[in-house]
Amino acid sequence: MNRLSKALVAAVAVVATVSGFSPASRQAQAVAAADTCAGSQVGTTMTSKHPATGEVIALTRAYRGDGKICVVSVKQNSYYGKNTYMELHMYKSNGNHVVDNGNFLYTAGPVRMTNNGMCIHFELDLWNGPKPGSTNIVQDYSYGGINC
Repeated sequence: MNRLSKALVAAVAVVATVSGFSPASRQAQAVAAADTCAGSQVGTTMTSKHPATGEVIALTRAYRGDGKICVVSVKQNSYYGKNTYMELHMYKSNGNHVVDNGNFLYTAGPVRMTNNGMCIHFELDLWNGPKPGSTNIVQDYSYGGINC
């Protein structure tokens, strides 16, 4: 993030703290802060829903900039701030693969790959709690991909 973006995020956080914004507003701030990928969003936001309830539990966005494709997933609603195991994968058509995985409260990623025109897909796997001992509840995959 550049200095102007960091200053804007900090100012929003101060206003939210002083004015007592709701958790949903704090969530929106975290989404803005977590989207640390440079460039312009490409494709549509991948919305991951809990298979049993239909609740939106994560949003995944891809960006193109600085010669790279960058992807970040941000938890939503009751999963925002909940410690769960997440895996955010990026796959290139040549077989290259990068992943960010672990027990996270808010986001997985960003993950980045060089944008050399090859087809890039991404996948978010999200568990119902931290590992070990939890189960995978969602596997969402960007079938459209980037540069495909």
